[in-house]
Amino acid sequence: LDNINVSSDGSTYVDNEATYNPIEVYPNPADNKININCGGLKEIYNLLGEKVLHTYDNEINISSLSKGVYVIKLGNTSIRLIKK
Repeated sequence: LDNINVSSDGSTYVDNEATYNPIEVYPNPADNKININCGGLKEIYNLLGEKVLHTYDNEINISSLSKGVYVIKLGNTSIRLIKK
């Protein structure tokens, strides 16, 4: 047991501010417009799985949607939206 080698190839430090960026959708429930603080494609689906809207904008006009529950897909993330 005289030949012991301990090595490390990385750090266990995690910068929470750099890795934790919550996605916000507001207001929710909403009447006419929502805001999303996330870049990229935003897709909105009804509960039947039909795509009803898609955009790259961060301010989205949802006035044409009927009242109900929708799912906003942002990459690998899904968020529930309630349209009043």
